[in-house]
Amino acid sequence: MDWHESADFDPEYKNLLCRIFTGEKVQIAELPDHEGEKKLADALGKYAERKDWLESRQYYRENDPEYGQNLWRLADPNISVGFYYFWYRNNDTNYESNEKCILSLNGLQFVGDVDEDFVAIPSGGEHIIVMRCLEAFGSIGWGMKG
Repeated sequence: MDWHESADFDPEYKNLLCRIFTGEKVQIAELPDHEGEKKLADALGKYAERKDWLESRQYYRENDPEYGQNLWRLADPNISVGFYYFWYRNNDTNYESNEKCILSLNGLQFVGDVDEDFVAIPSGGEHIIVMRCLEAFGSIGWGMKG
């Protein structure tokens, strides 16, 4: 469990009810941080690809015939999961996309390793940056260079 520091205010805050519906016996085990962060990023990537968010996609190189609407990002601050925000980019083109993304966080922190150098998103690939909200109202500013 990724506990916010406020969970230490009262021991009752960490009492957790976990309901699992399955036909098989399951065992819950603690994961090292890096494994949990990877699973979270993978799950948020799948979440970002939902058809529900088609109108929120930004086709930031759609005037370039090599990319069009096959290169997109989802970075809407209104689409979050719990205390997590994400910046997701998907490249369904035949070309690699080399991009530099600079994020300025306020009330948020990066989850896992974030490299703000140029990121190569291969053809058929994706890239996600996950952020954890530390305050009730976090915000993000960004800039890109492609």
